[in-house]
Amino acid sequence: MTGLTPSTLTRRHPALWRALGLSLTLLAITHVLVWLLGIWSVEIINNSQTGSLWQSFAMWNRWDTPHYLDLARHGYSNHGELGLFIVFFPAYPALVRVLTPLTGDAYMSALLISLFSALAACVALHQLVRHYRDVETADRAVWYLLIFPTAYFLHIGYTEALFMATLLWLWVALIHQRWLLVGGLGMLLCATRINGMLIGLVVGWEIMRLWQQQRRFDPAWLWTALIPCGLAVYLAINWWLYDNALHFLEVQRGHWHKAPGTPLTALADLWQRLEWDKSRYWTMGVFELAAVALGLIASIFAFWRLGVGPGLWSASNLLLMTSTGWALSLPRYILVIFPLFILMAELARTAWLRAAMDVLCLAIFTTMAIEFAHGHWAF
Repeated sequence: MTGLTPSTLTRRHPALWRALGLSLTLLAITHVLVWLLGIWSVEIINNSQTGSLWQSFAMWNRWDTPHYLDLARHGYSNHGELGLFIVFFPAYPALVRVLTPLTGDAYMSALLISLFSALAACVALHQLVRHYRDVETADRAVWYLLIFPTAYFLHIGYTEALFMATLLWLWVALIHQRWLLVGGLGMLLCATRINGMLIGLVVGWEIMRLWQQQRRFDPAWLWTALIPCGLAVYLAINWWLYDNALHFLEVQRGHWHKAPGTPLTALADLWQRLEWDKSRYWTMGVFELAAVALGLIASIFAFWRLGVGPGLWSASNLLLMTSTGWALSLPRYILVIFPLFILMAELARTAWLRAAMDVLCLAIFTTMAIEFAHGHWAF
């Protein structure tokens, strides 16, 4: 009996190995691009050297990243500045805390988790798109995920890469009806970001569809009951610290200026910003409105060309992220609406559209990554 060798594995799983090779290549290119953009821009604009390699990594430790690191080092608290970080979900800082004894540094752990999660997300997206389309479309979808204007968040200490990897592999598991994996990944998804709970709509729809086809109950569906457990853990932390499972909503409203609203309220606020906030006309006005438009187009495309499941996921996420009185960071949030990258990949079949999208995405990607590296607001 012959053992498994790289060549036999490649023959048995050619699509997976193609996806892995492509993802590694494109991720390496864009990862180097992100770090070089930060180093070169800081050195040129400040007319000074960044110092050691580790100091060049530190320029990406901004905005939400230090909060995740504080949670990883100290845990949640009900007093002081740490009390404000209850709005951040526990999965990412918990993974950073677990990995830190091996790396010796929480920030390095955060970067490694994001990097490997980004690779996993690319491979899963390739597998997923091949289910809906052909392999060439899958190749292009991975490319557009990695050069999307806010894709630099996949490379730094944010939750985007972990959330995307979990979401996309859950979707692959759902297609193959691996219900234990669906439940486990769903639990992780709900413990990573609040919009993870929306996967319940998709899983519920799929189970209802299968019930209509089979007219029998599959006991394996019970594994999906694990999904809300991720959210339950987060709510339990709130209850344990504050005797209020929804305390995070009060902190969001009082400190982070985020309160429930309607999409119309959010759109009205975004439109007003174009008038009164000229200093951030693009980052807090134009790009935010453009993200809403892209999310809407991707949702319509998902329902029309991919099915109810992708449509439900896209539309419900767009609705959730705009159901606030103060919409912010939408260009980053719409990364989770993965049908957008399938749409871009399909449009790229036309050469001039592909060239136009490549230039536009890379231009905005470069500009925003440089802004972020300099500590300016970039979603």
